[in-house]
Amino acid sequence: MIPHIVIICDGDDIKYVRRSGTVYKNSHQLDVGWFNGTLNNERIEEIIYSDDTKRCPQGIYKLCSKKVIRAIDYEDIEYFKWENGRTAIYLKDNEIEITIESVKSIKRKLPEDFFVDCISGHIVNLYNIKKIDKSNNILTMKSGNKIPFYKENLKIIIRWYFKIIFDL
Repeated sequence: MIPHIVIICDGDDIKYVRRSGTVYKNSHQLDVGWFNGTLNNERIEEIIYSDDTKRCPQGIYKLCSKKVIRAIDYEDIEYFKWENGRTAIYLKDNEIEITIESVKSIKRKLPEDFFVDCISGHIVNLYNIKKIDKSNNILTMKSGNKIPFYKENLKIIIRWYFKIIFDL
């Protein structure tokens, strides 16, 4: 999918607005950027095909516990893990928040196409998967955290991963 782009040249300043579609509820992501220098084919391709055209859907997980009230952007969440009667929320920056809310309850609140079950008590954000190791049944997240998954869930994980990340 090639996004829609508006490029504005004002002397040496080049600004652009890029709109790309996402699978989630036909919403669009707007990216705004600028650079100095000459506009050429390489720069245009860089704008069009940059890695950030796919983004997690906008949304916020509202955490409200005895100790913390916090709004967490979906894109910052790597995964949820149920342990010792609580759910740990692992974020991209290796920060961890704790809630007493169950993983099942959390799953009902999340956009189902972007968060997937991989093993009991774990919900993973597809946008933060760095690598899928099919031979060892391990997901490596962007932070480096490794999460096991059931072999039976591999097809589901891969199908949703390719659908969301690559629009396939």
